[in-house]
Amino acid sequence: MKRLPIVSSSQARSPLARCQPWLPGRPLQSRCFSASQTRRVMETTGFTENQLMVRDSISQICTRFSSLYWQERDQREQDPQEFHTAIAEGGWLGIALPESLGGAGLGISEATMMLQTITESGAGMAGAQAIHANVYATQPLA
Repeated sequence: MKRLPIVSSSQARSPLARCQPWLPGRPLQSRCFSASQTRRVMETTGFTENQLMVRDSISQICTRFSSLYWQERDQREQDPQEFHTAIAEGGWLGIALPESLGGAGLGISEATMMLQTITESGAGMAGAQAIHANVYATQPLA
């Protein structure tokens, strides 16, 4: 894991000085995504209770998969089977399916929140790509 250099107190105002490397178990908001001013990646005001519940639940699953996990999968060109299994075991692949068909009965907005949260977790597009077809391919095209 690349660590940021230690900075003196005179450099503490720099955006990079506030940026901490991600560690397993650390909340999503404390991860550093850029050298720009520290801020949340996505503002959560205006979302429904269901959407925020999805975000929190998916965040909990994602904390089990470190940056090292994603780096190894990428370098070895392997599918993230353990991650896919964890999402499936939680019933999240059926997030947008109607309850009558065994799904959660939520919607595309909730599915989008799920994929955004996965991407923000450190999984990037590799994590979202691993499950998106299972989520969106179940929706009618017209």
